[in-house]
Order: sequence, then C-alpha cells, then structure tokens
Amino acid sequence: MHISDIQIRNPVVVPEAGGYYRFGSTGKDIRKGPGTGFDGYVSSVAGRLSDFEGPFPVFRPPEDLWPAMNFWVPEIHPYQGGWYMFATFKPRKGRRGTGILKSTGSILGPYIPWSCSGPVTPGDWECLDGPFFMEQGIPYLVFCHEWQQAGDGGHGMLFRSVQGTLYLALHTPNQTPWERPRFIALQEAAGKLGIAGHEEEL
Repeated sequence: MHISDIQIRNPVVVPEAGGYYRFGSTGKDIRKGPGTGFDGYVSSVAGRLSDFEGPFPVFRPPEDLWPAMNFWVPEIHPYQGGWYMFATFKPRKGRRGTGILKSTGSILGPYIPWSCSGPVTPGDWECLDGPFFMEQGIPYLVFCHEWQQAGDGGHGMLFRSVQGTLYLALHTPNQTPWERPRFIALQEAAGKLGIAGHEEEL
C-alpha cells in the first residue's frame, strides 16, 4: 500500500528491527462520533517510508473502557520490556486527556488499557497529546493544556540545543502579530534550575 492510499492524521513513525512502523489517528471522523481504535502499518520495502503493509488493528476499545471519542495522536514508546501507547481520549464523562495503553508483546499490539480509570493528565483540565520522555532514568509525560480552556494561555517547554545548552522557551500567542517566542538559557546546579543570565530571541 502506498502512503498516498493511507487515511491517517497525526502520524508517528517508529524505527524498529530494521523496519518502520507507522501509527496515527485513523478514524473516518476523529472529531465526532465514537472512537474506533488505532491501526498500525509496517514498511514493506526496507529503508523506505512510502510503501507499507496493513492496516493492522493495534487497539480496539472494550465496551466498558472510559474513552468514548477523540482518539488522537497515538505515540508508541518502549519502556521496561513493553510497548506503551500514549494517546488523546475524550471520556464518556469528564475532560479530554492523555490515556496510556500497553502491549506486552509486539509493537503492533494488541494494546490494552494501562490507565484504566481515566486520563493520567489533570482531571479538571482539557488536555491533549502526551509524548513520553526519559532523562537520566526518570520518565516524564509532556502534554498540552488546551487553549480552549486556558484561553490565550501560551505555552512553555524545556529543551537542549545541539551544543548542550538547556533552554526554557516561552510563548504567549495572539498578543501582537509579530510576537515570537523567547528563549531563556538555564543552568543546572545542585539539582535545581536557574536562569543562566541572558535571554535570546530567535
């Protein structure tokens, strides 16, 4: 199957065992109606991201599972001998958030609920996305507090430059048409973060 024949949104590609695995939001209408699950695809030509086999049903929701709709952005990560899927779900009651599924076998699942009682993001926040991040053996979840609830809000993130400098990026959108994010260099000392003394605008 050529990539142009795959109906998918929010794709993620995972290299594994010499091949590529592709996942994404695959419902016909992912904003409305009940969530149908997630599918996966496997590269059919070594080293190419244009031809895939599939779809393979990696997750189908049990009838009593808490999410009802908005099955979005499935991300797959290996962790402690299993494969974990972090995805956005809208509960039957409550606010949208990040749920976690787990496969103890193949990267293609089947994935079963790991966060069985609801989202792992704050219950009173509208949240989405949820990439898994590891640093010095500590797992983190990076997620978005939805602008629809937060208002003009803005966002921030920590990242390292190619040279190794740690930065805090801050952005408050929609204040002026020419506004750009600010990048603040940080320094680490005694297990704490502090401002390194200069701010950069890129």
